[in-house]
Amino acid sequence: MKLEFSESDLRPLVALVVEEVVSKIGGVPDDRLAFEESEAARLIGVPKHVLRDLRLSGGIEAKKCGKRALYRRETLLRYLAGK
Repeated sequence: MKLEFSESDLRPLVALVVEEVVSKIGGVPDDRLAFEESEAARLIGVPKHVLRDLRLSGGIEAKKCGKRALYRRETLLRYLAGK
């Protein structure tokens, strides 16, 4: 038996899972506007080089501040939610 789901069927479930994971890891600090790459990678649970490669391939947006890449809180949460 093959089950088929559309993106609209799965979106609420994914959002719920992301919310639960973020709460279990202590949440993402609300008072910060952006996070450096190493901290952003830790917050979403991937190695720093994976986040860097994702940024360089256009899979996630970051702003450059000098030589540092900064990730907005909203960008990280949107990435986790798959939006």
